[in-house]
Amino acid sequence: MYNRPTSISDARVSLRNAHQYKACRVPKILYPRYSTSLDAENEHLDSNLYEKVCEETLESLTEFFEELVETYDKLAAADVSYSSGVLTVNLGNYGTYVVNRQSPNKQIWLSSPTSGPKRYDYVTEGDYWIYKHDKRTLHQLLESELSKIVDNKVDLSKCAHVKL
Repeated sequence: MYNRPTSISDARVSLRNAHQYKACRVPKILYPRYSTSLDAENEHLDSNLYEKVCEETLESLTEFFEELVETYDKLAAADVSYSSGVLTVNLGNYGTYVVNRQSPNKQIWLSSPTSGPKRYDYVTEGDYWIYKHDKRTLHQLLESELSKIVDNKVDLSKCAHVKL
């Protein structure tokens, strides 16, 4: 049983002996490790380059979605809007995609009605956005999901900063 120190000198003795209480320590394996090489790379990514690449990516995706909606009759009720770094694509019964910049993290975040939320890091050497947990690129995921929605293969290869 732990007795609370009643004086400053008792507290100092308790602190000196704290190393003896190993039962209170939490094993290191319980602490998840979130740092990856992509995190380190993004920390060194120039903010101006990030903003430029992010804007180009979001604008090209906006153009792609606008063309997609015009091409397929089943998406006639869809709505595409882009403002202040947030691309919102409401595909009616198929759900809503939201793609937005996250400047503090230097990431692009995707909210998909099919696969849920994902955070994409920019890979400067390959010039593409990747989800580090499954190693799929932003454009690969969108191609796969949208092809199923329209029952036809869609092609995002003309978008900016793409690797398929």
